[in-house]
Amino acid sequence: MNRQVVDLVTSPNEFFARERRDPALLGPAVVVALAGVFVGINSLVLVPLRSQGVSGEAMVYLYAGVAFGWITTILTMFLLWIFYAGAFFTVATYLFDGSGDFRKLLKLAGWGFVGQIAASVVSVMAKGIIYTQIDPAAGAVVAQIQTHPLFTVASTVSMVGFFWSMWLWSYAIRYSLHLSLIRSLVAVVVPVVISAGLFFVTRLFPGMS
Repeated sequence: MNRQVVDLVTSPNEFFARERRDPALLGPAVVVALAGVFVGINSLVLVPLRSQGVSGEAMVYLYAGVAFGWITTILTMFLLWIFYAGAFFTVATYLFDGSGDFRKLLKLAGWGFVGQIAASVVSVMAKGIIYTQIDPAAGAVVAQIQTHPLFTVASTVSMVGFFWSMWLWSYAIRYSLHLSLIRSLVAVVVPVVISAGLFFVTRLFPGMS
């Protein structure tokens, strides 16, 4: 497993060329689960700072919500794995006449979540530093967090990690559906852009969701 991850990071082309011969489900499933764990930590690590002043029964509900949010994040990561694999398969086969097995694409695409694991780990470290430098007694905790230079770093790293995942997904499509790398990258970009666009529309116009 460790050797696989090293090859995935340093030589993705060789990694996916080898994995396509007999892809297993366990490895990518573990990667997706870890992505959910670390993305969850990344999104929840600053909750204690934002909960200053909360006590008693409200604190119990708060941490119950945190635990539920963490579990939900892990489950959501698995749903995203299936959703993106399905979207990639649809675009690649209908737009570029790709041919191959969806199950193979699903297994190979799971490895792409390594990018989000790495980004989340770095982001958690940055937010951990923020945690030690915020003064709750000064008030406006959320504003202190969002204006801290490392908060921007954490957000940027998360975005870079997702772009890395997109790059790895391109190789997964290439070696499972027999397309060029450029066409595989387009097959990744199209559903990602559409889903991101829908997300921002629903955020800007909540009544549409």
